Amino acid sequence: MVDHLSERGNRYVAGGKLALRPGGIMTSPNFPGYPDNPPRPGVAGPV
Repeated sequence: MVDHLSERGNRYVAGGKLALRPGGIMTSPNFPGYPDNPPRPGVAGPV
């Protein structure tokens, strides 16, 4: 995984290890569970 992501730069690999992401993962406003888009029954929301 490190070899694969190292092409993307220091944002993904730092010091030969996977870099930590201090913020959450961006999601689309259409993603179930987004603040303005309540989850639909039977559809998993963000974890």
